[in-house]
Amino acid sequence: MSPLRINRYPPPFPKHPHTNTSFLQDVFIHPSTVLQQDNEWLIYNEFVLTTKNYIRTVTHVKAEWLLEIAPVYYDISTFPKGIVRTALERTIEKMRRKEAINGKGRR
Repeated sequence: MSPLRINRYPPPFPKHPHTNTSFLQDVFIHPSTVLQQDNEWLIYNEFVLTTKNYIRTVTHVKAEWLLEIAPVYYDISTFPKGIVRTALERTIEKMRRKEAINGKGRR
């Protein structure tokens, strides 16, 4: 089985390409996939290269999960300025606000 990769893309779904965070290239969800809803972050298992770059075996994840489970991999300082970095920064800020409201801020 191939390693999982994460994709971030702007709506609308699925006509616009998604950005692969590992290679920072555009990919599309393969027409055979059953995922047919707007999801900002995806994990996929299979990369298919035809006339376009496609991903298959796709599922939705929350950006917060990625930052909690793999903080080293999703260290924003390793991403160039762009859509992925902006989305991660927005998610980190959202998590900080939530922690502050719950009184669980890190010190």
